[in-house]
Amino acid sequence: MSTTWAITFDIDWAPDWCIAHCAQMCRKAQVPATFFATHAADALDDLRRDPLFEIGIHPNFLAGSSHGATPADVVEHCLTFVPEARAMRTHALVQSSPLLALVCDRAPTITTDVSVLLPDHPGLRPTDTWLGTPPRRLTRLPYLWEDALYADWPDRDWARPCPARHGLAIHNFHPVWVACNLDSNASYRRLKEELDGRPMTELARRRCNPDPGAGTALSTLLSAIGRGGQTISAITDAYLGEAPCALP
Repeated sequence: MSTTWAITFDIDWAPDWCIAHCAQMCRKAQVPATFFATHAADALDDLRRDPLFEIGIHPNFLAGSSHGATPADVVEHCLTFVPEARAMRTHALVQSSPLLALVCDRAPTITTDVSVLLPDHPGLRPTDTWLGTPPRRLTRLPYLWEDALYADWPDRDWARPCPARHGLAIHNFHPVWVACNLDSNASYRRLKEELDGRPMTELARRRCNPDPGAGTALSTLLSAIGRGGQTISAITDAYLGEAPCALP
């Protein structure tokens, strides 16, 4: 079984400079990436101009969401800033069968969901579900690594974040974590405290953490992947037999 690599980013209201930093790292390595967007931003237009990148949506279905009062409102809002989105990952991985069915009904362009995290798991593969009224296909791609989760693992090594695994090897990063090279959730909480209630989009440029952190992990992973990565939709297209791509 071969390995299918993919880099994803949950934008999580990051400022443009953080998003641009991640995009530049991927461009330098010539590795494709999928960015799951939480808000309208000039940085999204820059990503759209580069065929290396795909933009999906990162809907926040949690109570008090700025995306909307109801799940339908949330989906509709996210599609206003990424109407072309084909893939999604929900914020905080909130999911249920009724919620995914609603997405199938309200967001016909969304064909792939990446909201299942199975840490460091070998042999991951695409799985089809049929949801909505009438039911339609929604392909689900599990992912195996995320920076904010890895930050709490014992004996973590940011320079060697996750060994190669056969099957889907989808990794997830957050632009703020990468641009600031954060190495712990405590560091992220301190950044939020500095903002004193202001949105994360107002985070000012700063010196990054000099010790190994999320930025180190991304750099290591990009070097390991070389030019072999795929966007999320490219993986789904290959799985459905609609495009050439090495799949597990």
